[in-house]
Amino acid sequence: MEIHQTSHYDNVINQICQVHGIRFTIIVDKSGKRIAGGFSNKATPLEKDEKKIDFMVMEIALELSTKEQFDNSLNDIFGIVSYRDGTTIISIPHQNEWIMLSVESELDPSKIIQTVRQNLIPNEITKCMIQ
Repeated sequence: MEIHQTSHYDNVINQICQVHGIRFTIIVDKSGKRIAGGFSNKATPLEKDEKKIDFMVMEIALELSTKEQFDNSLNDIFGIVSYRDGTTIISIPHQNEWIMLSVESELDPSKIIQTVRQNLIPNEITKCMIQ
């Protein structure tokens, strides 16, 4: 995955990608476009086809936008988790974007969501340990 970094997200991406077991972290806008992020240099990508990755990101953005229409009745989404054989995809809302992570299956998605949400400061994350 090509890294598209926007300066105010550099810190978020770099810190999350330092956590063992995080394969990639990307920031996605509401239209499904990757605006920052990429693979951790500590992980081997499971999918290398850029078009497939973009399609997956757009698909997740569409799913998230449809779920948001229930925010008034069911409250805000804290995170959405998709379990796959060998990886877990986690999407966490933040302002007008989503933080999307691919993590190794043994990591606890609830703990990752909680830690990322607690450490988000408008557009950056403080040092966090997801263990």
